[in-house]
Amino acid sequence: MQPVSLLKALPLVAMLAGTAHADCASATASLDAAIQTRDAARIIETANALLNEAACPGAERLEQGRRSAIALSKVAEPLPVPERRRLLNSALQLSPTLWLAHARLGLLDYEAREYAEAQGRFERALAYLNDPQISPEKPPPGTLENLRGYAQQARLLAVRSSRGDSGILDVKELRGGIKVRRAPVPVRFDYEKAEFTDVGRRDAAFLRDILRDKQDPAILLVGHTDPKGADDYNCDLSWRRMQALADFLRRQGYRGSIEMIAMGKRQPLPIIGRENHSEDEIHQMLRRVEFYLPGDEKPETANACRRS
Repeated sequence: MQPVSLLKALPLVAMLAGTAHADCASATASLDAAIQTRDAARIIETANALLNEAACPGAERLEQGRRSAIALSKVAEPLPVPERRRLLNSALQLSPTLWLAHARLGLLDYEAREYAEAQGRFERALAYLNDPQISPEKPPPGTLENLRGYAQQARLLAVRSSRGDSGILDVKELRGGIKVRRAPVPVRFDYEKAEFTDVGRRDAAFLRDILRDKQDPAILLVGHTDPKGADDYNCDLSWRRMQALADFLRRQGYRGSIEMIAMGKRQPLPIIGRENHSEDEIHQMLRRVEFYLPGDEKPETANACRRS
């Protein structure tokens, strides 16, 4: 058999390319129609068909997967919680970095008081929305701040402390030039004592690991209590707890200088959705340690109880 010449093969190549383009355009048109129906099953089916369509370029598949996931997240919003959760997870299968789906799953976990899971969801949502390469659209006003606030509160409420995977709570500035202070770390103590609980020892070790990674020569610790009790009592308790934490860090090998400021109950933490939390949860969030490294924006501490 005579080999087909390159010139004779060109029309065939052009025809195949045209067919591929048509196949991708057809898959996109089918997805457009499915999104218009707001039928979740149809959106998932047509989106998966497009994602598996070899004729569509990779960038096109990524964009259409993201578009499908956004549509699915919107369809899920008014549904009962189990169905909403299922569709949001399906959205993440189509586009794993969609901040909206992570944020809404985080809210479901938070409302269910699954705070460790909520922290992870909110941190991922914040990290993805904060990255313009992943989320090119401009964040809605206040969204970055709210996500960060929820992630911070979830960390303070979680039974098991988590440093998080993204490090997003350690950044000094969010997208759009939004300045933020370092997020507080929960360090739990026995009631009315300056002794760590079992969880508190893990909290303190978590802070030790952060300092070990940063290797900074100086830190500032700012301690806060809940509002129970007299001001003088809380000031003294706050100081003794700071001292216990500083002693722990030194025993664990931290060689830098440690400045301590005790605030007692004088500087409550702004809480998102305060009315949706129990008094015990609110107090748990108020009992916190804030730590600052050189170069961090420092808090206002003019009304501190005591400082080293």
